[in-house]
Amino acid sequence: MRKSQSVALNCVNCSTCAQVEWAGLEPAGLDYLSKAKRTFDYQPGESIFHQGDDPQGIYCIEQGNILLRQFDRAGNEVGFRVIMDGETIGWRSYFAEQAHAATALALTACRVCLIPASDLIAMMKAQPSLAHRFLKTISRDRGPADGLLLRNPQLPVRIRLINFLIILGEHLYANGDNRQFSLTLPLQRQQIASMIGTRSETLSRTIAELEASGLVHFVRREVRIPDYGNLLRESERAG
Repeated sequence: MRKSQSVALNCVNCSTCAQVEWAGLEPAGLDYLSKAKRTFDYQPGESIFHQGDDPQGIYCIEQGNILLRQFDRAGNEVGFRVIMDGETIGWRSYFAEQAHAATALALTACRVCLIPASDLIAMMKAQPSLAHRFLKTISRDRGPADGLLLRNPQLPVRIRLINFLIILGEHLYANGDNRQFSLTLPLQRQQIASMIGTRSETLSRTIAELEASGLVHFVRREVRIPDYGNLLRESERAG
């Protein structure tokens, strides 16, 4: 069933546009983007697109959290990345001209803008710098390789959990800033345990260990990270 469209926010007034690849577009480009995009609302559990679907364009997450998941070799569907508001998805399949390699599932109520493929082509021809910004995004992205960081059985659960927090933190501090920050976990602990390939009991013990070491502080679903750089160094020491 096709989703009904919602009233779209003008891209000039959208804070998300200033965070993603559309940043730097000239006023004419933002106006074109506002007219071209289609905005949809999703409830938790609804899919934005499915693994195997043909790409229709690029999706801009105005509000909400989304889980990317794909089938592993055993046929199990496993989450490998949480997408936060202020990010774009779908560009890997769009530029590769291949079917989506993952399913995008709404974790919370989401508002998502779809920029159709034909309009993307027109925008990139008019402003080549837009293509350059997407090229930079692609070159930095690990894609489904995040799943290897999170579920590698050769890594201790402690390091897998640290890698999960690092990936979440990258959205806030993409350049590895060492300042402290807080984030709200977009998943329940049982879901996090599944995502990093462990049991809920083991996850709880690991969280207690990280708190005892001073690396993180958990209060329900709020996580305070005193020093993001310390998390990076812990992960690097594990190889």
